[in-house]
Amino acid sequence: MVHLDPAPAMFAAMLDGWATQQRARFLKADTIKARIDLVRRFAHFTGQYPWQ
Repeated sequence: MVHLDPAPAMFAAMLDGWATQQRARFLKADTIKARIDLVRRFAHFTGQYPWQ
């Protein structure tokens, strides 16, 4: 499968991996969601992805 726009797919995969890592550390779902939401809001605010 080839993504037409790979950047959003990479961003989603990065956040999924980070969420998995946090679950492995037994963090609560609310904590993980708040952190993921913060990164998404920041990316939306800046209009760029974290690696840019």
